Amino acid sequence: MWVVLQMIYLTRYAAQIPTQGHTNSSPPACSSPVGGTANTVAGPFCGTGSGTITATGYSTGFGFSYQWQYSSDNFVTDINDLAGQTNPATAATGVITSTTYYRLRVTCSTGPVSAFSNIVSITVTPAPAANIAYTGSPYCTVAGTATVTRTGTAGGSYSAIPAGLTLNAVTGDVTLGTSTPGTYTVTYTVPASGGCPVYTTTTGITVSNCTDPCTAITTLHVPFRLLQL
Repeated sequence: MWVVLQMIYLTRYAAQIPTQGHTNSSPPACSSPVGGTANTVAGPFCGTGSGTITATGYSTGFGFSYQWQYSSDNFVTDINDLAGQTNPATAATGVITSTTYYRLRVTCSTGPVSAFSNIVSITVTPAPAANIAYTGSPYCTVAGTATVTRTGTAGGSYSAIPAGLTLNAVTGDVTLGTSTPGTYTVTYTVPASGGCPVYTTTTGITVSNCTDPCTAITTLHVPFRLLQL
């Protein structure tokens, strides 16, 4: 009986002694989240690419959660969560094929209320592609212009080899009357830009030494005899 009473007493007494370092108070609630500063050194890319975004200075502690977001229009209307990217320190973009914008969302569970980092972008430049042709080739060295047909990337310049072709480097037009007869290779060059290297495409054109049909008309002279009555 005595042993039973001692056990009851010791159990009640032990329950009244707080565990060392333990407190009955809950962690303080979060408030006023800070989105921090986002940064990236990725890009620019040509056609496609992938990169990493980092952030510093964001809120940390109990009650905060994190989500990286992306947008195609600088978060005007297109807003998306970057799947699986909840580490506030860094995020992987995955493969992107156009210029994309990123930010970190920091959410406090009290409210809840969210704050955002600054927006960073990764630039993707469309890869240049073009075709050129002089569809009337061969041409005659008579007065007139041979006009190039171009499809694809604009903004390039034209050049020709060998020398002798009167070529407009901006428009690609050929002045036939002042061009030396021969066969030429015309190159269309798009300069390096936005992570894309120099792009070139070529076509051929032939200028022949033929006669202007307007000057090739001959007059038929018919001899006649005047008859006297």
